[in-house]
Amino acid sequence: MVEKFTEKSGGSRVWPDVCLLSPVHFSRKQIIAGASLLVVAAAGGVYWSTSSRQPVKPPAIADVAPKELLAEIAKLGEGQPQTGAAATVAGLKTEGGKIKLTGASYRGNGMDKMRLAAKNAGSTPLRIEVRPGDIFEDGKNTVVVLRGAIVVIPPGQAVEEDLQTAALRSENVSGESAFVKSSTAVPKLDPLLGYLQSHPGVPPNVVQAAVLVLGEDAPVDVFAKFPRLQQPGIRHPNSEAFKTSTADLIATLQILREIGITQTALNADAQLKIEAMMDPRAHEIAMRYYGIGEGEEWAYWKHELAEGEPSTRHYALYGIARFHPEVALLMMPKWAREKRTAHIYRLAAVGALALTHRPEAESILKKLQQEFDQEPDVQQSADQALRYLEENISKPL
Repeated sequence: MVEKFTEKSGGSRVWPDVCLLSPVHFSRKQIIAGASLLVVAAAGGVYWSTSSRQPVKPPAIADVAPKELLAEIAKLGEGQPQTGAAATVAGLKTEGGKIKLTGASYRGNGMDKMRLAAKNAGSTPLRIEVRPGDIFEDGKNTVVVLRGAIVVIPPGQAVEEDLQTAALRSENVSGESAFVKSSTAVPKLDPLLGYLQSHPGVPPNVVQAAVLVLGEDAPVDVFAKFPRLQQPGIRHPNSEAFKTSTADLIATLQILREIGITQTALNADAQLKIEAMMDPRAHEIAMRYYGIGEGEEWAYWKHELAEGEPSTRHYALYGIARFHPEVALLMMPKWAREKRTAHIYRLAAVGALALTHRPEAESILKKLQQEFDQEPDVQQSADQALRYLEENISKPL
């Protein structure tokens, strides 16, 4: 939209060639250009009376600019001064008829860190607020602010503030770059962000996993360090960026449950559950999360072995060896020697002996090495188990 301002009062007064650009249909550059015209006209423009030919003081920007244009200019300043002169609009200053933007810049690593830098070149305090849930982009990465900040910058001073962020997409790539605030929002993150404000001690890896689960229902493949039971060669495109411990993944599930989120790909993954139950660092938290009491653990392993997910049933042998070594020392040699047992169970039984961390397992494995001289793959499993046992027998589980 183009408007020309005219006024008739006795004679004709014209403010020549001053055009206002409506921000509704124009780009950011065009908005800045339109703002520049306003500032130049207000700060140094002159219009003349046809009767007196005397210079008349021009009106202030705020008196002549459309409200929608003022709103767009305010956004460019990334925060408004608490007070302002008539010729100052939301961080826009004029010096010698030229426009000067006083606002903030943001640089981040596309993952967990972002730094706000701002300088106040004006004469009044500049207030900048970044809120939890604000989204920032750099063209390839999208991040969300986890904890907000309010910065008030005195006139003539500069401030830097570190912000905690998380990647909103599993395709994010780590690398420092400039970010700009996005107008988009992700409301489904709100319960998590509220939780974090009252639980500041949640580990960053747990927070990041929770954000990706809520943001895109990311599968276990994005996070798991353990080998996935899937077709060889299938890997997540950003396979290493978000890897974390199994204990962290169960902690993530616990937090999601606390905010009312239970239907996710992470929660439904059968391998994650048994991996967590096998992992000594995740075992206790997994017992609590899955509601398995201390007196119910043995029943859990028996159920998994007999009726669990077919692809992970043999994992129960590892769990039994790790948490019930006395049973394993009697059970595993029999499973390994029984040729009618499915081959994968025989191999798992041999390997499980090493997980007992018991000296008795060493002599059993050496004997199995001799017995399996006609079965190279089983013998190889015994060799690997014996090496692992010798290296770790003195180490705690």
